[in-house]
Amino acid sequence: MKRIILIGSALALPIFLWLFFRTEEREDRSEEIKNVAEVVETGDIVFRYGTGATGRLIVVALNEPFRISHCGVVVQKEDGSKHVIHSVSNAVSERDGMQMCTLDQFIENGRPHTIRAVRAKSTIENAGVLIARHAYQHLMNRTTFDHDFDVREHSTIYCSELLYLILHEELKMVDFSHDAGVSEGVFGFAWAADTTRFEHLVWDAKP
Repeated sequence: MKRIILIGSALALPIFLWLFFRTEEREDRSEEIKNVAEVVETGDIVFRYGTGATGRLIVVALNEPFRISHCGVVVQKEDGSKHVIHSVSNAVSERDGMQMCTLDQFIENGRPHTIRAVRAKSTIENAGVLIARHAYQHLMNRTTFDHDFDVREHSTIYCSELLYLILHEELKMVDFSHDAGVSEGVFGFAWAADTTRFEHLVWDAKP
């Protein structure tokens, strides 16, 4: 419950705190974007550590071994461009809940050199396509953001909850039932480190 309150408080912060806490200088991210774009495919999962105060407070609240504050599902369009489907709170976005941005934008909204990417290990044929298809469905449903951060109820969805819902409940591709926090309704990002369930595509980020 304490973690839920902390995360909720993070999203309630006004935008000026983003400016106050931001310490990283702008830098050319083109090489980092290129490196990630070359290895990710439809259905892969990307993670970032957000640049603002909200990202910092989520990392502190979760207290996980590595710094991640947000995630989404990669989709590749017919023209070859790569995008990310994710859920974002209207406290930090013009739109609340499910939305899609370019992979470039997703990376640029994270701190430099903190991007990670994984692929679910599965014997299911076309697993990545299925993951992306389910993510698209939630996007089309315009599901709003889960400000209660309760992974046990899905009328609203927060970012990592989208992956819990797709991989664990809808496709039954990955078993998350024993992961830390699930029994309390909180689903963070520690599961991504498990190489028995996920292939690490990009993992040499800052600790």
